[in-house]
Amino acid sequence: MDQSSSRVKKILRRFVRNKAAMTGMVLLAVFVVLAVFAPWIAPYGPNKMDVRSILSKPSSAHWLGTDDFGRDVLSRVIFGSRVSLRVGLSVSLLSALFGGLIGLVSGYYRRLEGIMMRAMDTLLAFPEILLAIAFMAVLGPSELNAVLALTLVYIPRTARVCRSEVVSVKQEYYVEAARAAGASDARILRRHILPNVLAALIVQQTLVFGLAILVEAALSFLGVGTPPPAPSWGNILNESRDFLRVAPWVSLWSGSVIVVVVLAVNLVGDGLRDVLDPKM
Repeated sequence: MDQSSSRVKKILRRFVRNKAAMTGMVLLAVFVVLAVFAPWIAPYGPNKMDVRSILSKPSSAHWLGTDDFGRDVLSRVIFGSRVSLRVGLSVSLLSALFGGLIGLVSGYYRRLEGIMMRAMDTLLAFPEILLAIAFMAVLGPSELNAVLALTLVYIPRTARVCRSEVVSVKQEYYVEAARAAGASDARILRRHILPNVLAALIVQQTLVFGLAILVEAALSFLGVGTPPPAPSWGNILNESRDFLRVAPWVSLWSGSVIVVVVLAVNLVGDGLRDVLDPKM
């Protein structure tokens, strides 16, 4: 226990010393706070309209201006963080659960590898955005369906990473020793293999988190993701595309926060890779 606690403390110290990773963590923390406390932070309701201030420029009343319905852009961007972070986190966790399970089973039981990995390869052959659009066309536009569609899109990516780690770990001497001592497959997977693939899985899922936010925004922009008037960043971009010349501020801020959040997630992922990968 002391050895494990010491290792965790060492990893945390190395992570804290990583300036890029900490920058990403601070940025993410800001958006998490905005999402959690949106009703108290946002100056207006996300769908509150002011017909006297349609497409008004940034001012003291509306810091980031208003859209074509007179809705406050700052409030919609703040409330939009709820949708994007919720989708990103849900997709990351669900794809880790199902993709990790497929990777563990296919990597450990070679007789199942051919069937499972060929199915994953079939899904990986399609561009992610096109596959997500196809799933959304079947499921219909909604936030829940966006989570389900993106989970299906990113399960193969996670399964591939997990499977390659399992194939490498199961050849180690301590796994062979556990097998020779009569340990069951379930015990070997739980006690010896899963803990050693978690690092790669965690890093992979930070990437999935950022990609899910980006693709969900793209789906909403195309009109097949979270349906309006829900304040998602993709919807804000979609609704503002006809007013780019007369009101560029509407799309500017929603596009900027997408870039910042995805960059922050990537910085955190790079930092986790540096502290968790023994080769680094």
